[in-house]
Amino acid sequence: MRIQLELPDATVARLRHLMDEVGIKTYSEIFGYSLTGLDWMVKERRAGRMIVSADADIRQLKELSMPILDAVHAVPATKTALTSSSATPAPIPEAEPDEQKVLEHI
Repeated sequence: MRIQLELPDATVARLRHLMDEVGIKTYSEIFGYSLTGLDWMVKERRAGRMIVSADADIRQLKELSMPILDAVHAVPATKTALTSSSATPAPIPEAEPDEQKVLEHI
């Protein structure tokens, strides 16, 4: 599938700089990494977790603030899932090969 975007020059420059910095060669590749990261962040927020950055000593935490993440609401776990020993979690879908590479670095 082909997706076409209209981006301001400043955004394209930022995108190209980031691609150069991390060694990404194609827009498709950076889109894949970005989608994997955003998907992970949404799942974490849905699970009631914060997305944070920590210093090496874990003394300073900085929470990522993005309107798209603010729109995600935590989904409470069901009482049955928390108390039933026979309840098994739903299987996690396998990541595509390119997504798996990204997940290994997160």
